[in-house]
Parts: sequence; structure tokens; C-alpha cells
Amino acid sequence: MSEIIWISHRGLHDRHAENSMLAFRAAVDAGFTHLETDLRCTSDGQLVLHHDPHLRRTCGVEANVHDLSIDQIRQARLVDGQPLPLFDEFAERFDRQNWILDIKPETGERTLTLLHDWARRNHALQWLPRKARFLLWRDRHYPLLREYFPEAVTMADRSECRRAGLSVLCGMSQFGNIRRQRTYSVPPRYLGRNLFRRAIIRAYQRHGARVLAFLPETDADIHRALESGAQEILINTRPPLPP
Repeated sequence: MSEIIWISHRGLHDRHAENSMLAFRAAVDAGFTHLETDLRCTSDGQLVLHHDPHLRRTCGVEANVHDLSIDQIRQARLVDGQPLPLFDEFAERFDRQNWILDIKPETGERTLTLLHDWARRNHALQWLPRKARFLLWRDRHYPLLREYFPEAVTMADRSECRRAGLSVLCGMSQFGNIRRQRTYSVPPRYLGRNLFRRAIIRAYQRHGARVLAFLPETDADIHRALESGAQEILINTRPPLPP
């Protein structure tokens, strides 16, 4: 149990809005050492934690994050009344935790540039790649990330995970381009088939890869993820209590 990396997906949002300061504080209080969040930027160059490109679902506002200024963003309120957090606030408050930063694609280049500017201002160009891993959604964003943060570690993206997963399910993992030390996300099931099985997870690990169990929602799924040998578990809920 102690070797498992438990990652809180957008903070612990059973009682608080997702990607909010209270949700991340609740996750830390629940014992999470790793926090996953999403980065977007405003029209005037501020980094904001928000998953959707649009504010409709989270704030009831008919606007895109990247079309609003920081003053307009700060006027919006999440469903529980909190303001949208800025990356500055998150980084200062949760600097003892490790992060997964999901760089959303719509303004990915600008987001990465602003993140580099933040790291330079805060003397964190070497510190940030040690603190965070990155998830990218566009091929063109990889060279920019390497330019800004040569030591940055990225998670396997959606296309990589699909290719690897299909190769494993077909019993031909050698054709999945599964890379050593790379972390691949595996959901609880695919087309009704349970994927949290020791044989499936070991197929990745034989290539030296790491496996992240992606969003098991039920206690049964979490138990299967643990039994399968996945090294990391990303969840919306609390980690189970040790036996």
C-alpha cells in the first residue's frame, strides 16, 4: 500500500468544487501527496486552474476562460461560491505536494510560455520539472515543453495510451511502442472487459513502463486496481483506509 502513488483528480470534490483551493486542501488533509489539475490562461496572460474551456458547467457563465481577463475571471464563482484559483495561489499553497499539470490544448502554447515565465520569475526553472509531470494533448506542444523545461517528464497521452492498450488486449504488446519508465493510463474497463487484471498490468511492466489506474469510481474497482499491481491510482474519492 505504501508504494502506491495516490493522485487526487482535480482535488477532493465530494464537498467542494473541483479544481478549487478547498478541494485541494481537502485532498491533502485526506493524505494525498500528489495533486492533478488543469492549466488554462486568460486573455491577459494569467494562469488559471480550470478543466473545461468554457465556464458554463462550473460557474454558469457563458464564456471561454481564454476570452476573459483576470478581473472577469475573478468575478466568476464556482458552484460552491469559491473563486477560480490562479496557478500562483496553487503553487504557493501546495508546494509540498507533487503535481500532474494537464496543459489544456486550446491555448497550450501560450499556457506553456506563461508557465515558463512564472518559473523564471520565481527561480523555479529546475524546481518545477522535479515537482510536476505534464500531460499534453497536441504533438506540437512537446518541442515547446522541452525547450522551456528540458528535464520535464510527460505522461503518455491519449493516443499513446490507446495504442498501447489495444496492443496489450490483442496479446501483442511488442507492437504498442510501450516505452520504459513512461506512465500509461488504464481505465477500469473497455467494452465491458475488466482491465484491472494482473496479466494486463504486467504486460506494460514487462516493457519497463508504469501503469496509472485511471479513475476507478467504486470500491471494487479500486480494490482491483490495487490487486492488479498498478503503481499509481488517480481517483476522485478518498484513498481507502489501510487494513
